[in-house]
Amino acid sequence: MSLLMTPSGTTLGLALTCDCDGVIQQVLHNGLSLPGAELVGTPFPLLVAGSSFRKALSFLVELNAKRMVFDWECELAVGARVIAIHCAGVALDGSLLILAAETRTAVSQLFDDMMKINTIQAHVLRSITKEQAERIRKPTIGDYEELSRLKNDMVALQRAVGRKNVELERLNREVSRISITDDLTHLYNRRGFFEVGHREVARTRRFGTRLSAIMLDIDHFKQFNTDYGHAIGDRVLEGVAARCILQLREVDTAGRYGGEEFAVLLPDVDLASAIVAAERLRANIADEPYPTDVGALKVTISLGVASLMGDAMELEELLGRADQALYQAKAAGRDRVCAGDVLEHEPAGIRGASDRGARRHTAAGNGTTFAAGG
Repeated sequence: MSLLMTPSGTTLGLALTCDCDGVIQQVLHNGLSLPGAELVGTPFPLLVAGSSFRKALSFLVELNAKRMVFDWECELAVGARVIAIHCAGVALDGSLLILAAETRTAVSQLFDDMMKINTIQAHVLRSITKEQAERIRKPTIGDYEELSRLKNDMVALQRAVGRKNVELERLNREVSRISITDDLTHLYNRRGFFEVGHREVARTRRFGTRLSAIMLDIDHFKQFNTDYGHAIGDRVLEGVAARCILQLREVDTAGRYGGEEFAVLLPDVDLASAIVAAERLRANIADEPYPTDVGALKVTISLGVASLMGDAMELEELLGRADQALYQAKAAGRDRVCAGDVLEHEPAGIRGASDRGARRHTAAGNGTTFAAGG
């Protein structure tokens, strides 16, 4: 703004005394028509517009540390207006003097005007040395350089904080990923599988579709550890997990359920199709031996399949029924797929279709037994 003086001849500016924390103690001059009574007890940074709030805090810190700061520009909230203000400050014994005006020239003018006033603020002004007064009136090149350096340091710190925040977000995502991932197989661990599974159940309920599950277990797995050692057993687990992933769709969810047991969720897949998928997994595992340090090992798996649909569906119920079918497969001689019945709360038409599909796949099982169990 071009006006430096009010019609009465007083400089358009603000002169405040604050404690060392920047809380306003006294208003020495108020040429900006601020509500003076409301200023006392208010931290000076609260008068500064949001975009400059941090700079105001930095201003107070430098004022305490350097004894004075010159020609610092901010945006001051004056009623409903926000205007550009230049500030200068002096650190006194136990308090701070802050001068703010619309231009740098007006800051020194404000100071000169106050020096002429023989009122209650005289004791404050007497504490200002001649050298300090000259620096307020005529800021030195060094002051500008120091202010520029501080501004550059602040920008650099803000950028560094931004980079750190990005890195922190990346690390948080990595920690989250690790917490739900099995170290050995790189599938979901039990916790991660249930997190995804509950979301999949909620989606299935919302859209009224079907969700099928496969529980599978490596046959005689403990014998691998006993005969060849746990390192070979780990290679078998890794190999089974890798082959399962190759046979599944991107929308399917696979996890290591515990030990040598795995679980798979198949969204939008009915019982008949889930049986076909399970048989494909069984054949892929059994048809090709696993190369290991002790030679090629024959590995087989047993699988249980279940399928649910409807509002009453729960993930634990679905997995429990698939697990029961898995036990039937192991009891029937292993290396086979067994399927449980559909739930009673499923629509009758859908249940009948699933049963017919299961019978069709039973007839085409290429020697694999598909058992229906409750």
